[in-house]
Amino acid sequence: MLKIRCIMMQKDETILLDTWIKYYSYLFGIDNLYILDNGSENEDTIKRLKFYNRLGCNINYNYKTKKNFEDKGFIIADIINQWDKKEHYDFVVIVDVDEYLILDQNYPTCNREKILNYFYSLIDNKQAILITKCYLNVPNEVGYFYPTYVPKSCFAKGTLGYLDHGYHIPLSKYSNSHYDSKLGYLHFHNRSFIEIIKKSKEKLRHHVNVENKESLRHYKGHGEHLIQYFFMTEKEYNDSFNDKGNIYLYE
Repeated sequence: MLKIRCIMMQKDETILLDTWIKYYSYLFGIDNLYILDNGSENEDTIKRLKFYNRLGCNINYNYKTKKNFEDKGFIIADIINQWDKKEHYDFVVIVDVDEYLILDQNYPTCNREKILNYFYSLIDNKQAILITKCYLNVPNEVGYFYPTYVPKSCFAKGTLGYLDHGYHIPLSKYSNSHYDSKLGYLHFHNRSFIEIIKKSKEKLRHHVNVENKESLRHYKGHGEHLIQYFFMTEKEYNDSFNDKGNIYLYE
């Protein structure tokens, strides 16, 4: 049977963390999950990490700083390179806590058997494997998503050459070309307006004064895509999802 590992970095993602572990345990087994905790402070998050660690989930607490988060592509690449030297596995999937792997051959599916069968077709692939199909969630509309293109990364063992911060532009050590797979993911990136402002402040406060609109307006740098939310009303935010070509994914 294939051994597929899944790795991600998170901080204080209590609800999504719980869901992420349950979903990827269903796909690959809890002992194949690797979580790098980026200095969680939320009591509930810490309790959940300890609970799932006792069940077999691999938790690493060595990367606690903001700098570690900004270097997560290099950190995860280094961990994978260490695995390649001494451990057995077949593939590694690199995603974030709000990203849930699916297969999208004819219709998006989260069926474990179909996903694992597809991975068998990727054995001996030496290219960096792109997880190409992305479906972004529509806030407050359960089951509705809109398609977009934001690739993520997957590698067969021993092929990783380079991994960027967002895992969007992976390179294999054997090829400069990518393999556009039929793998995709549901991206629960879009939160409620209150939550998106809270999370945006947390991510940006080390780079810019998040309470100063003028500073935000002129900010360029890491996380600048979050700036737009500070200049929206809640209605404008919710209305922005009405013309995305939303589709209902029944599974």
